[in-house]
Amino acid sequence: MRWLLPAAAAWVLVAGGCSLTNLPDTSSSWQQPCDPPLRRCGHTFTLAKTNQTSVELRGDFDAGAWQAGVPMALDGGTWEAELTVSWGADVQYKFFVDGTMWILDPANPQTVPDGKGNTNSILRGITCERWTCE
Repeated sequence: MRWLLPAAAAWVLVAGGCSLTNLPDTSSSWQQPCDPPLRRCGHTFTLAKTNQTSVELRGDFDAGAWQAGVPMALDGGTWEAELTVSWGADVQYKFFVDGTMWILDPANPQTVPDGKGNTNSILRGITCERWTCE
Protein backbone atom coordinates (compact mmCIF):
# COMPACT_ATOMS: atom_id res chain seq x y z
CA MET A 1 0.00 0.00 0.00
CA ARG A 2 1.32 3.45 -0.88
CA TRP A 3 0.33 6.62 0.95
CA LEU A 4 0.07 9.85 -0.96
CA LEU A 5 0.23 13.07 0.99
CA PRO A 6 -1.13 16.33 -0.29
CA ALA A 7 1.68 18.79 -1.00
CA ALA A 8 0.64 20.96 1.96
CA ALA A 9 0.85 18.00 4.39
CA ALA A 10 4.30 17.02 3.09
CA TRP A 11 5.47 20.62 3.52
CA VAL A 12 4.22 20.63 7.13
CA LEU A 13 6.20 17.44 7.85
CA VAL A 14 9.39 18.94 6.46
CA ALA A 15 8.86 22.30 8.15
CA GLY A 16 8.16 20.56 11.47
CA GLY A 17 11.54 18.83 11.41
CA CYS A 18 10.19 15.50 10.18
CA SER A 19 11.52 13.68 7.20
CA LEU A 20 10.05 11.31 4.67
CA THR A 21 13.45 9.60 4.41
CA ASN A 22 13.32 5.87 5.06
CA LEU A 23 14.64 4.74 8.43
CA PRO A 24 16.82 1.61 8.66
CA ASP A 25 14.84 -1.61 8.86
CA THR A 26 15.89 -2.92 12.27
CA SER A 27 13.84 -6.09 11.84
CA SER A 28 16.05 -7.34 8.99
CA SER A 29 19.80 -7.86 8.76
CA TRP A 30 20.59 -4.13 8.59
CA GLN A 31 23.85 -3.34 10.34
CA GLN A 32 25.45 -0.14 11.52
CA PRO A 33 28.24 0.90 9.18
CA CYS A 34 31.58 0.68 10.97
CA ASP A 35 34.95 -0.95 10.45
CA PRO A 36 35.47 -4.40 12.03
CA PRO A 37 37.89 -3.11 14.72
CA LEU A 38 35.07 -0.90 16.05
CA ARG A 39 32.36 -3.59 16.02
CA ARG A 40 31.02 -5.09 19.24
CA CYS A 41 28.94 -8.27 19.51
CA GLY A 42 26.59 -9.41 22.21
CA HIS A 43 27.08 -13.02 23.27
CA THR A 44 25.11 -15.00 25.84
CA PHE A 45 27.05 -17.54 27.88
CA THR A 46 24.92 -20.32 29.35
CA LEU A 47 25.27 -23.21 31.76
CA ALA A 48 22.54 -25.78 32.45
CA LYS A 49 21.38 -25.73 36.06
CA THR A 50 22.08 -28.83 38.08
CA ASN A 51 22.63 -28.34 41.80
CA GLN A 52 24.54 -25.02 41.71
CA THR A 53 23.43 -22.21 43.99
CA SER A 54 25.53 -19.51 42.25
CA VAL A 55 27.59 -19.24 39.08
CA GLU A 56 30.00 -16.56 37.89
CA LEU A 57 31.39 -16.27 34.39
CA ARG A 58 35.10 -15.56 34.60
CA GLY A 59 37.63 -15.08 31.84
CA ASP A 60 39.83 -12.82 29.78
CA PHE A 61 36.93 -10.79 28.36
CA ASP A 62 37.66 -7.90 30.73
CA ALA A 63 40.54 -6.74 32.93
CA GLY A 64 40.27 -8.48 36.28
CA ALA A 65 37.48 -10.82 35.14
CA TRP A 66 39.45 -13.91 36.23
CA GLN A 67 39.36 -12.60 39.82
CA ALA A 68 35.88 -11.06 39.86
CA GLY A 69 33.65 -12.20 37.06
CA VAL A 70 30.10 -11.59 35.94
CA PRO A 71 27.34 -13.11 38.11
CA MET A 72 25.10 -15.33 36.04
CA ALA A 73 21.32 -15.11 36.41
CA LEU A 74 19.09 -18.14 36.57
CA ASP A 75 16.47 -18.20 33.82
CA GLY A 76 14.36 -21.33 34.13
CA GLY A 77 16.82 -24.21 34.06
CA THR A 78 19.76 -22.21 32.66
CA TRP A 79 22.33 -19.84 34.13
CA GLU A 80 22.93 -16.92 31.72
CA ALA A 81 25.28 -13.95 31.35
CA GLU A 82 25.25 -11.53 28.42
CA LEU A 83 28.55 -9.91 27.44
CA THR A 84 29.58 -7.48 24.76
CA VAL A 85 32.87 -8.48 23.12
CA SER A 86 35.04 -7.14 20.33
CA TRP A 87 34.34 -8.39 16.81
CA GLY A 88 36.54 -11.37 15.96
CA ALA A 89 37.74 -11.79 19.57
CA ASP A 90 38.84 -15.08 21.10
CA VAL A 91 37.44 -15.39 24.62
CA GLN A 92 38.85 -17.78 27.21
CA TYR A 93 36.50 -18.46 30.11
CA LYS A 94 35.33 -20.80 32.86
CA PHE A 95 32.39 -20.99 35.22
CA PHE A 96 33.08 -20.39 38.92
CA VAL A 97 30.43 -22.39 40.76
CA ASP A 98 29.28 -21.82 44.35
CA GLY A 99 32.38 -19.75 45.09
CA THR A 100 34.62 -22.84 45.23
CA MET A 101 34.73 -24.83 42.00
CA TRP A 102 35.98 -24.01 38.49
CA ILE A 103 34.36 -25.88 35.60
CA LEU A 104 34.79 -25.87 31.85
CA ASP A 105 31.79 -25.20 29.64
CA PRO A 106 30.22 -28.64 29.11
CA ALA A 107 28.43 -27.35 25.98
CA ASN A 108 31.67 -26.17 24.33
CA PRO A 109 34.27 -28.82 23.43
CA GLN A 110 36.88 -26.19 22.45
CA THR A 111 39.54 -25.75 25.12
CA VAL A 112 43.01 -24.24 25.37
CA PRO A 113 45.81 -24.53 27.95
CA ASP A 114 46.41 -21.24 29.76
CA GLY A 115 50.19 -21.72 30.15
CA LYS A 116 49.85 -22.08 33.93
CA GLY A 117 48.81 -25.73 34.03
CA ASN A 118 45.08 -25.06 33.66
CA THR A 119 42.66 -25.55 30.78
CA ASN A 120 40.04 -22.98 29.77
CA SER A 121 37.03 -23.08 27.50
CA ILE A 122 37.48 -20.87 24.45
CA LEU A 123 35.26 -19.24 21.86
CA ARG A 124 37.25 -18.31 18.77
CA GLY A 125 36.57 -15.41 16.44
CA ILE A 126 33.26 -14.22 17.83
CA THR A 127 31.17 -12.43 15.21
CA CYS A 128 27.50 -11.59 14.99
CA GLU A 129 24.83 -10.71 12.46
CA ARG A 130 23.85 -7.51 14.27
CA TRP A 131 26.68 -5.55 15.85
CA THR A 132 27.00 -2.21 17.52
CA CYS A 133 29.77 0.27 16.86
CA GLU A 134 32.22 1.33 19.55
